[in-house]
Formats: sequence, C-alpha cells, structure tokens
Amino acid sequence: MEEGDSGGDVKELQKTLNDAGFEVTETPTIYFGPKTSGAVEEFQQANGLIVDGIAGPNTWEALDTSTASAPDALSGLEEGDSGDRVIELQRDLNEAGFPVTDNPTTYFGPKTREAVREFQRSYQLEDNGIADENTISELDMVLNNTGSASASGVYKAGDDSEYIKELQRDLNEAGFHVTDEPTTYFGPRTETSVENFQKAEGLSVDGVAGANTLEALEEVNEAEPESEPEETNESEDTDSLSEGMSSDRIQALQEDLNEAGFHVTDEPTTYFGPKTKEAVKEFQEDNDLTADGAAGTKTLSALEGVLKTKQEAEKKESEEESEEASTSNDLLSINDEGEEVQELQEKLNEAGFHVMDDPNAYFDEDTETAVEEFQQEYELAIDGVAGPETLAKLDEVQEEEENTDPGVLKAESTGQAVVDLQEDLHQLEYFQGTYTEEYNSETSDAVAAFQREHGLAIDGIAGPNTLDAIDGELNQSAPGTLRGKTVVVDPGHGGYDGGAAANGLEEKDIVLDTGLKLKSDLEAMGATVVMTRETDRYLSLNERTEVANNANADAFVSVHVNAGGGVGDESYWYGEHEAERSERLAEDVQEQLIEATGATDRGVKEGNFQVIRDTNIPAILAEIGFIDSSTDAANLREEDYLDDTSEGLTGGVDQFFEEK
Repeated sequence: MEEGDSGGDVKELQKTLNDAGFEVTETPTIYFGPKTSGAVEEFQQANGLIVDGIAGPNTWEALDTSTASAPDALSGLEEGDSGDRVIELQRDLNEAGFPVTDNPTTYFGPKTREAVREFQRSYQLEDNGIADENTISELDMVLNNTGSASASGVYKAGDDSEYIKELQRDLNEAGFHVTDEPTTYFGPRTETSVENFQKAEGLSVDGVAGANTLEALEEVNEAEPESEPEETNESEDTDSLSEGMSSDRIQALQEDLNEAGFHVTDEPTTYFGPKTKEAVKEFQEDNDLTADGAAGTKTLSALEGVLKTKQEAEKKESEEESEEASTSNDLLSINDEGEEVQELQEKLNEAGFHVMDDPNAYFDEDTETAVEEFQQEYELAIDGVAGPETLAKLDEVQEEEENTDPGVLKAESTGQAVVDLQEDLHQLEYFQGTYTEEYNSETSDAVAAFQREHGLAIDGIAGPNTLDAIDGELNQSAPGTLRGKTVVVDPGHGGYDGGAAANGLEEKDIVLDTGLKLKSDLEAMGATVVMTRETDRYLSLNERTEVANNANADAFVSVHVNAGGGVGDESYWYGEHEAERSERLAEDVQEQLIEATGATDRGVKEGNFQVIRDTNIPAILAEIGFIDSSTDAANLREEDYLDDTSEGLTGGVDQFFEEK
C-alpha cells in the first residue's frame, strides 16, 4: 500500500502504526495520505528497513513483530498509575465501547478503574479494576474483532465491519427493524434498534451491542424459530387476515400493499376494513390468485415476492445510477483547486462541518476530514471524496436549513417572519408603524435604533446577532416565575433517526411538536430556552450534551416517547453530577405531568442515558407515553393532549425552581 490508496486495509495499517508508537491520527481513516506515508517512513527508518513510505511485505512483517507484545505493554496498570500507557488504555477502552473520557489523560483514576471493571464483567473476567494480562489480552481481541459476532464483539455507533451486517439481520429477525438491506456500518438507526431491544429485554439501555445484549438477542431469535408453512387453502389458513380483524400485522399488510402499488390509505392502521379488502382483491386478481379479499399464506407469500422483485429492480437501478455517476468527472478530492473547492468548503462550514474560517479553494487534509465527517454523519460511503452523492446531500442539507431558518431579514424581505420581527420590536417600543409583510423603511429604522442602543453594528439589517439580541431582550422583559432561568429543551432523535415507530406515528415528530410547545410555555413564564433542535434534523448524543453544557443553563429536559409494551409516563434521572437536584426535578416533572394529562404513573427512575449522564446540570429524560400502546398512541395524536403534556412539563420545571 502506498500514498493515494484507500480502503479498510489502510485503516488497519494506521491503527497498527499507532499501536507501534508511530502515530498517524487519533481517528484512523480509509485514506493513505501524507501523514500515513510519513509514519511508515519513520517506522522503516527506526527498524532498519528501506525508507520509501510504502507498506510492503517486509514493513508489515516488522509491524506485526513490533506490536505482537503490545498487550503486555499495558498489563499491570491500576488506579494511581500515570503515564502515556494510561492514555493508550483509555483510548482502547473508549474504542471497545467502555468510555472513560473524550480526552484521554495520563492518570489512571476512578473512571478508568470503573471502565476496566465494566469491561471485565462483560467478558466474564475477574472484575478487580486492574488492567492485568488477561484483561489486556481480551481487550486486544475485541479491538481486532477476533471473537465471534455473538460472543466476543462489542459494537457501537461508528463501527464498520461485516459483524455489523449480521447484527442488523439479527435485530430485524427479532422484530427491531434496522434496514431492509443490512450494511457494515453502525449508524443511528442501528443504535436506536439496539436501544429499543435493550429496553424491551430489561437490559441497560446504552445503544451499545455488548456481550449481554448479543447473548439476549441470540436467545430471542433461537426461541422463535421460523416454521415451514403448510400447504393450505386461503379460506382454511389460520394465519389469514380478513375484514373485521385488528392487529399490527394488518398495518404491515397495508404498508406492503401501498408499496406494491395497491393503495389502501396514506396512514396505515391496524384495522382490516373494506378498503383493505378491496386492495387485497385487486392484488389477487392481478397475480392469478383466488380473489376472496382475505390475505392468507399464498397471498402474503405472493406479496412478499412482488416486493422483493420491486426492491431488487430499484437496487439495480440505483447501482447503475451510482456507476454512471462514478464515471463522471464531478468529483472533488485531495489536492484539487478552484472555485468549486471553495464553494464546497463554504457549504461544509455552513452545514456545521468546519474546514477553515477563510475557505482557500484548495482541497487539503482539513477539507478531506470535513467531507469524511459529513459522509459518516449522513451514512454515505466514507472516502473523503466529494462525489455526486455527497454533493447532492450537502445541497439537500443546505436547502433544508434555508427553508427552516429566516436567516437575515432586510430590505425586500417579505413574509410572516417580517411581521413577527415588527411585533417583537413593537413590544420593545422600537416599532410604532403598521404591521405588514414587507421590510419597509420603518422596520429598518426600528432595527437600527435597537442596534444602536445594544452596541451592535448599525446597518438596519436583522441578522443572526440582532435577532438573538431581540430574543434575549424579550425574554428578560417577560413576566413569570422563571425569569432569569435558562432551560435546555431536547426533543429526542430527528432527521433519519426516527426513534420508536408504531400506530402510524414516529417518535421524532411527537417530541419535536411537544418540545416546541414546551419552549413557548417556558418563555411565557419568563425563562430563556435553548433548543437542541427546532427542526427535523439529526444530532448525535454528544452534540446534545455539548449544547447543554455550553448553554450556562439551569436545567435540562430531554423529551422522548417510550416503546416496548407498556402504558403511561415516566421520568428518569442519573446519579452523578447534580444527582440530588436531578432526582427532585424528575419527581416534580412526573408529579405535574400526571396531574396535567391523567396518564398512567410509571414513576421516577434512575437511568443510564447519555444525554442525562453526561450533562453537568440538573437533567432529566421524560418518556411521555408508549407509541406502541393503542391508548397512548391515540392521545399522542391529539394536539390538546400534547398541550397538556407541555403544561405538565412546564409546571414541573416551575415547581422545581420554586422549591430551590
């Protein structure tokens, strides 16, 4: 392998060089660039090899010899030890799914000891918290994926291997659907399915597929073997679905009929009514089956075949389009220059994947890294090359942001956003004119007056800084018992991570609607509210906790919807950081939530969820119902019920601060 090569072998080479003490990067990639070549040359020089920066057979053999004793190099570390070996141990534990810290240090403290103990317990080792020889040997085995997928692996968000594809298939089989076409990448959908499975099986909910989760998944799938269908007439088929019946299988049937081109309804339900019967009959007639309107084994099997054929055709078409795209010259990669590269850098900056403050039109390593991070975030092929698929996704993300954010209001701006601005300025006594949808001279003068009194650039244009200052002024002047308090509201999931789904509902939509209502209610009581998301977009758990910890806030409320066969509301807190106050916040919110909604009270519980575990202020996670419960789902469809839910959450926060 040499500079310019790419693929999984390059990533393995970078890891091996890191292990041998010739660091390439803290986050290995699939691209063999100048840093990799430089590390290879340093290793070759140190080991008396020909120095050419190419990883050939002799270099690989020397690397294998150099790292063969690596496990022993870390063995014997325990609490109180310090040095570079501790940094390496913490990184290995992080990578194996037993996080110590985002920024490894040279000190072996209580957090490192606890992570070692968790690893030891997961792999049936003596849990003494000491990184002994057996522990380091097992850790090395896990990191190199030498164990079986069902017994020795720990899989988490960001992992990429063939074992992930097997994990996705197992989750699909157990009823926790990830994707129809399993991949080797552990993305947000896989993480959500793992969390839902863990929740349903009473396991620790962390989204990491460790030994306990994999063992439980294997047991579930072994306990429900598929049986060969017996030959039977449609009318005698005991598994037949027919008019008047109601079950989750009927919702799946309606969805499949829709996809096959035999439309039932835009919002599939669990009830088999006349429309479903008519669609089944049309399908049967079209496929030479007995047209009785009952979906028995033969009909369901034929429907599955039609869908499979359709999916294969779509996949083939997609592959042909990808192949055609890959042969085009519409690619931007390392060392490219020009206006297109500068435009790419600007778009990456705007999308939150920072390249540099002043884009320079040169595709360097920073640009490549930003492209890789963008591709990983949106589950694209991670190659650091801005090809048609990556560029199209980047345009799509930018368009979504433009459609959901008024951005800058200035002369010639029109619409409701202008009216909202005029109303806000009127409330602050800067605008005295008539509300219109046009950004006229009176509006510009009012904005300039506000800017002058608040030390902002005076241009009469309502940009982000001016709009933020207006919001801040409004919040300070608002009445209510929460004046002076800042609350972070976190609607869970979002974007391609839909969360739990059932009864025609998706968790991400319900919690966003509720979160926006909660924002409005809290602001009406004088609070300043920081939202982790206000649109249907994806944020990682780390990004959510970063917002919470950087907002200088007084409380954090994460809103979710439950799944797994229960009914009612429950609130979670975590026993670290602000443990006592977090527990009291959860108790106050739960009390007010039940009083406002009349929901079944499932109580207050301690839970190891990252968004509350890694947040340094009083923090709770509220589950506002079960999406797979017909009773709760019916409530969650109603705006009035979500209004009541927001009222309960607001009341709980208010009660918490009154008791302070």
